[in-house]
Amino acid sequence: MNWLTIINDATKYIEKHLNEEIELPSIAKECNVSYHYFSKVFGLVTGYTLKEYIRNRRITLASYEISHTKNRILDIAVKYGYSSNEAFSRAFKKIHGINPSAARKNNVTVFTHFPVIEYNTQARDLVSLKFDVIEGIELNLTGKSMSV
Repeated sequence: MNWLTIINDATKYIEKHLNEEIELPSIAKECNVSYHYFSKVFGLVTGYTLKEYIRNRRITLASYEISHTKNRILDIAVKYGYSSNEAFSRAFKKIHGINPSAARKNNVTVFTHFPVIEYNTQARDLVSLKFDVIEGIELNLTGKSMSV
């Protein structure tokens, strides 16, 4: 099982469904893995929980739309899963330091701050890996003895 490939598949699934409500276990199901292990490995490998990743991707795409379209801010907020204009404005301001309406009014171009996570998973020929045998290394180990 190649976890990097599984995470790539998951991020593709998330990108495809960002405008919808995403049930977190459905991501693991789509990748044919246990949700319990998937959520732990996703966090360990990417450094983000699934919720954080989805939230960051949504605010990134919403920010792009604020800067590059004439769509209403409320419509953009709803499109990316925010329950109200206020919730979206708070999230936008936390990331960019400016309200979405002020960003649009002042023609502030908001740059992408959270790209899609994708890992290079080229097949590797393990037989051809280079290695060296190192001999004559002196090790000093220190430990504590305990009886159980």
